[in-house]
Amino acid sequence: MESLNLLLFQWINGLAGRMPILDSLLSLILANDLLKSALLGACFCCVWNRAGSADELQSTRKKLLIALIAALMTLAGTTVISHLVVHPRPYLLAHRAYRLVENELQEFPRLDYRQPLDNRSQARLRAMEQGEIPSNDLASFPSDHAGFFVCLAAGIGLAAWRVGAIALTWTVAAIVFGKVMLAMHSPLEVGTGMLMAVFSLLFCYAFARDLFATTLARVVNWTTRYPAVAAAVLFVALFEVCSTMEHTKELLAAIGRRI
Repeated sequence: MESLNLLLFQWINGLAGRMPILDSLLSLILANDLLKSALLGACFCCVWNRAGSADELQSTRKKLLIALIAALMTLAGTTVISHLVVHPRPYLLAHRAYRLVENELQEFPRLDYRQPLDNRSQARLRAMEQGEIPSNDLASFPSDHAGFFVCLAAGIGLAAWRVGAIALTWTVAAIVFGKVMLAMHSPLEVGTGMLMAVFSLLFCYAFARDLFATTLARVVNWTTRYPAVAAAVLFVALFEVCSTMEHTKELLAAIGRRI
C-alpha cells in the first residue's frame, strides 16, 4: 500500500514545476472558494430546483438532504481522525521531520517531491524554512476536502446523475488532483477521505431514509410550502458548504473561548 501510495504521489506531483501556469491555476482554485466549490453549490441548486412532478421533487430533495447529512458526517469523521493522527503534509515530509513514538523521537521517512512554482507554495516553503508551520499542516490524514466534496458531488449524482457527473469530475480533477500535485496531500490521504465519503453516503442511504423518513418528509414539505424562506436557508447552507464549514468552525471556536 505504501509503495503504491508513493508511486502515485511521485507520478502526480511529478507534473509540478514543469508548467508554472498549471501550478498557479490549481493553487488559485484551491485557495478561492468561488473557483473551488461554487460549481458544486450551483449543481446542488440546479438539482434542488429542477422541474418535475410533486413526487419527483420530494424524492430529489430528500436525496440531496441525505447527501448533506452524509457530507457533514464525513467532515466530522475526517476532523476527528486528523486530530488523533499526527501526519504532516507531503511538502513537510520532504524535509527532516520527527514524531514521538513511545517517548522516543523517530524521523519520518523522507519523501522526494517536486516543488510547485506558484506563489503560495513558494511562500509556504519559505515560512517552513523559518519554522512557521500552520498546525493544520501537521494533521493531513485523511483529507477533509476530498471526503467532504466527493461525498457532496456523489450525493448530487444519486439525485441527478448528469449534474452529479459534472460535480464529481470537477471535484476529482481540480480539488483532489490539485491537492496531490501541489504536495498538500498524498494519494493515500485523499483516497481515505474518499472512502469515508462513500461509506458515509451508503450508510445514510441505508439507514437515514428509514430512521429519519418522517423528518425528511416534513423538511421537504416545508421547503415547498415556504419556497422563499427555504431559498434563503439553502443559500446560507450552501455558502457554508462551499467554504467547508470554515465560518461555522470559527464561530463555534469563538463561542467556546467566550464560554
